Amino acid sequence: MNSFISHLGYVRETWGHMSAVSGFDALFTALKAQHPAEVVDLPLPAEPPPPGTLTRMVAKLRRIAGLERSSSPAPSPFVGVRHEIAAVKVLRFLRDHPESLALLSAGENQLGATFCNAPEELQKRLIVCFHQPPSWHRLHWQQPDAYARLGSIVTLCEEQSDFFESLTDRPVLKIHHGVDLGFFTPGSVAPSVSPRLLFVGQWLRDFQTLADSMELIWQWRPDVTLDCVVPRGARNSDSHMRLARDQRVRWHAGISAETLRGLYQQATLLFLPIVDATANNAVIEALSAGLPIVSSNAGGLQDYLPAECGLLASPHCARSHADAVRKLIDTPAALAAARLHCREHATTHLDWQQIAKDLWRNLRHVAQCPDQAPASSVVAAAQTACA
Repeated sequence: MNSFISHLGYVRETWGHMSAVSGFDALFTALKAQHPAEVVDLPLPAEPPPPGTLTRMVAKLRRIAGLERSSSPAPSPFVGVRHEIAAVKVLRFLRDHPESLALLSAGENQLGATFCNAPEELQKRLIVCFHQPPSWHRLHWQQPDAYARLGSIVTLCEEQSDFFESLTDRPVLKIHHGVDLGFFTPGSVAPSVSPRLLFVGQWLRDFQTLADSMELIWQWRPDVTLDCVVPRGARNSDSHMRLARDQRVRWHAGISAETLRGLYQQATLLFLPIVDATANNAVIEALSAGLPIVSSNAGGLQDYLPAECGLLASPHCARSHADAVRKLIDTPAALAAARLHCREHATTHLDWQQIAKDLWRNLRHVAQCPDQAPASSVVAAAQTACA
């Protein structure tokens, strides 16, 4: 590959349960704003295509690209028809722009059979962001050899980087998941006298530990309340029913981004037991809103939650989580200081504009030295020339 990027094509994806100010897509908005001449949108189809479309599109791709290998299934259960159709556009873009790279925003959804059966020369020009933790990949990913054919892998935490580096010698670039600092801001309302805990989300959340912990917390402080922002369709476990039996738990779903921001601003703590994570939207939004956090010491949360911003409890241990909540609430001065540290940490480390600048420098390094990772896998220390 030549030593510059003529175009950077990227595939964006948003999810219906996230607002316009939440999630990973803001990175691509920042990239496009900073490099409008180079960046080309390759959006996913908005709606599922008619029956038979995928077969026709893949067959056309095979004729255009001269694919010789037999087709293999998509490596992930998240890949859908619209992702495969988008892959046709991406491969055509790469063929039309020989000095280009393509950046996929969500490899678990977008790296399907069409990409995995493309010529390796084209696969080597794919930069793929992965969001799910190693545990998910061990359970669900069907083609481990696909990682080794990529141009580079973008990860969101140290554990995830170590996992991919153990499977491939391709460059692995670690970035932070950022947040909309201008939207998720601290509020001006003083915290309530009675502690108010906030739980947000469903994916890889530990609802059993949440329910067990709340029973212990209420033994200590019966006046503690809990706001749960959980989609109605995900409230399907015995733990949800246990929580719903208590009137001190308030349930929210289908709320606006402004309402969610208000919940962050009014809460005493984000209380978020989890099973696993790379980055976590609720954690970074809480940090930006100046809300201290108690969560589980699992996955990549150590990368995002410094000690001055909250506490990480032992995974799956209700007593450890309840004690962490009690420790913070019992020390109002430390809690007030943590609020300031949270916002400061988000401003310093989770700004999408800076993350986009650093990632662009790393992408140029990948274009210059396709078989060599930057000296540091953290984007802030990217090189701009081969060693």
